[in-house]
Amino acid sequence: MKNINPFYIILLLLVILIVVLFNLMHVKDTLHEAQNSFDKTKMMVHNIVDLEKNWDNKKRTKDSLRRILKSSFLRKAGIIKKDKRGLIELNGRSMDSKSASYLISRLLNEPFTITSMKIHRLSKERASLYVEIKL
Repeated sequence: MKNINPFYIILLLLVILIVVLFNLMHVKDTLHEAQNSFDKTKMMVHNIVDLEKNWDNKKRTKDSLRRILKSSFLRKAGIIKKDKRGLIELNGRSMDSKSASYLISRLLNEPFTITSMKIHRLSKERASLYVEIKL
């Protein structure tokens, strides 16, 4: 029986070591990619939860709307507010242009879900406004 050269054994062990290290580096890269993907998903979940808290809060919507309607710009506008199932309707039959502009800008700058908005120009200084806001 012939003896195996120790150089071949060392070379075989070296090749096995290189293959194992290459696979380890590949697994580490995969792990880092999965960790980055998990972190991005986690941040997206937190953002969605924060948006849901802001946009799907009935009490906050009602309080913000009440605060807007109590403004000094809108006291003379004669806006009628009606609460229906899951909706708040605002109806201003004849508003001056400054009041209408103020109300529209405030409604669009708040986190309301506006389902319908109708604006009709009655004259140069007057407009009618109908808005449905989802609770």
